[in-house]
Amino acid sequence: MKRCCFSFRLFFTPRIVDSCLGRRRCPPIPFAPPAPMSDRKPNVKFADISEDMQNDALIVAAKAIKEHQMEKDIAAHIKKEFDKRYNPTWQCIAGRNFAADVVHESKHFIYFYVGQISILLWKTG
Repeated sequence: MKRCCFSFRLFFTPRIVDSCLGRRRCPPIPFAPPAPMSDRKPNVKFADISEDMQNDALIVAAKAIKEHQMEKDIAAHIKKEFDKRYNPTWQCIAGRNFAADVVHESKHFIYFYVGQISILLWKTG
């Protein structure tokens, strides 16, 4: 991927942009690379679910994150897997910033993180 200061005029002051114009390469833009899968340890925040289903949720979520880049695809993958394994109807939200207020069946709710992605999984009647 190419980076060029010309495309960052809205974000940098003119003084910084002008100092980049005479260079062949722009200075690096600091960013945090995604953590490797080994660093993405699951962190369960709240679980009203059996131990087996909780373990399955963590495994399925790790697989979904490994296979998909977009959060909507991660959520869809987890939902489809749980619909297959534990009968419909499961709902799933995956993302970095969301709020939710849900009604769920008893013993069918889990909220956890894998790395920076929050996952909310619950079954509706």
